[in-house]
Amino acid sequence: MSILSLDHVNIATAQLKETRDFYCDVLGLTEGYRPAFAVAGYWLYVDDQPIVHLQQASDDEGRLGPVRHFALCVASLDEVTKLLDRADVAYRRTQTPDGVFEQVFLRDPSGAQLELICRRPSA
Repeated sequence: MSILSLDHVNIATAQLKETRDFYCDVLGLTEGYRPAFAVAGYWLYVDDQPIVHLQQASDDEGRLGPVRHFALCVASLDEVTKLLDRADVAYRRTQTPDGVFEQVFLRDPSGAQLELICRRPSA
């Protein structure tokens, strides 16, 4: 499997606007394009890379902790799923609502959620 880079960190928060303001106004990230997910949120960018993904969470969901997953950019999801199948690792394969990215979600042995993401060739 070819991991290309760290892609982003996803943070879920009940204080969505305040968290967005912190990352933009204090740390200097800029709000940019985000696909039309069912849950409210923001993608915050450095240059053309959305490195922090924020999503709305209820106060109850906040007890899970704010970091929902981290994402690694990979060269090929087909290659990844073959390796995961051989290792008998459970995963869920999906794509972003705009169809630009394909994603595989899985958990590591510690329980941390990981997203492996790849831009679709036709996108």
